[in-house]
Amino acid sequence: MAEIKSLPKPGNYSLDDIVIHTNLEEGKSEIINLRNMFTTVSITSSIHLKAMKITINVMDEYGIFEHADLLGDELISVRWKTPDYFKKESPEREMFFRIVNIQNVTPNETIDGYNFTISGVSELFYYQSFANITGHMSGTVKSMVENVFEEAIKSTTDFGDGLALSSKSQLKNASDTLGVIDINIPSETPFDTMDYLLAWASDNASSMYFFYQRLDGYFFDSLNDIVRFQPNREITFTALKNSHRLRLDPFRAAESFASPKTAVQKIMDFNQIQRNGTFALADEGALHNTVATVDYVKKTVDRKSNKFSEVMLEAEPLGMSEPPYLQTTKNYFEKFEKESNSTDFFYLNSGQVNAVDATESIIKRKILGKSLFNNLISCKIYGRSDLDVGDIVNLNVVKTDIGKSQKVDDPVMSGFFLVKDLVHTFTPNGYHQGLTLCRTGSDEYKPSENESEEEGSVSIIFNDGSTIGEGGLTGA
Repeated sequence: MAEIKSLPKPGNYSLDDIVIHTNLEEGKSEIINLRNMFTTVSITSSIHLKAMKITINVMDEYGIFEHADLLGDELISVRWKTPDYFKKESPEREMFFRIVNIQNVTPNETIDGYNFTISGVSELFYYQSFANITGHMSGTVKSMVENVFEEAIKSTTDFGDGLALSSKSQLKNASDTLGVIDINIPSETPFDTMDYLLAWASDNASSMYFFYQRLDGYFFDSLNDIVRFQPNREITFTALKNSHRLRLDPFRAAESFASPKTAVQKIMDFNQIQRNGTFALADEGALHNTVATVDYVKKTVDRKSNKFSEVMLEAEPLGMSEPPYLQTTKNYFEKFEKESNSTDFFYLNSGQVNAVDATESIIKRKILGKSLFNNLISCKIYGRSDLDVGDIVNLNVVKTDIGKSQKVDDPVMSGFFLVKDLVHTFTPNGYHQGLTLCRTGSDEYKPSENESEEEGSVSIIFNDGSTIGEGGLTGA
């Protein structure tokens, strides 16, 4: 890897490989390096996406489209690194994709060649699409996730073309789940089977689970594990004060920062894309939700309901609480009756040996999901190879309705946020990341006079053993 010896301006990166591998079936593994031909490279990830995607816009003056005989399923490898702006070395990233489409092929008379766009998906996702899961499954959801993922890995052996699998194609974490269930899968790919398992997964906290890919592997995570337990994210409390702190100060927007370390934390574009109030929650049936359980065997219908305020109270150990901009209608929450059309139906066969009542999980998912994704923020920052989807970042957004000499952070748009979506964008001129953030409901932790930053009651646990205490996670 090319060594970056100094701290250049933010947005710099070292892109050693952006390579198409051809003729893998014949074992020749010829390569086409796009490093001098791409105009943009975008890598997309999200806690809602089962696999990462890549898009490459190419300006081809060498005639590779005509002469390389691209079939549209070649392997792509991308390898990059950013400068070490902070004390911890920035990781080198390497990802493998499979081309699934070549489109927008247009002549470019300026270069006497073609412009075209390459679209790809992560390599394991590509291979597992040819596999099949069908029939009866029994056990814990966690054990089923591990078995289904193993079937996805096994599917790669049917292709003898040098699969570029590594630790990045492993299941790095499968969160614990409650109960033992019996389910039938009606002929699905391994990754589509994960949708069934996500629906059945539950715990004592939020019962919200996500199956997604990060730069270091695949995760089947509960919201509890994502928000509270950060060892899998390689984040420390120090990181939230440095590398994972993002700043927006309108009073200094026009200033240039002398320190690259300070400049790389600067937010370039900022937009609060969604902040719903009471009406939106009521309209979506998230204030007082009801689930009707229809039992085929007993021929009964039982209804169970819960209120927004009650579910949010149970979620306080996660650091989630009612947003402050809903406090004015809090009293109404207590009096609010069930919304029209807010009843969900759950069909249960109690005659099964392992029949699980998922009523509570359905209610929690609906209410907590609406709360978690209620305050969404999008921002653009300078690219860093140490930041990934599923990370927690510490957002500092200065209020604009006060004097410059009295600068304080906005209480709604500052604090700890989860990186929900992340798009890496590379151009010949620089590297930036587009983030979609959702608030976990926690303010920046401020330890008391007699408490160090690494002490206190546990609420967020980091891989260096430090924690953030519950006392600091108030408000939203």
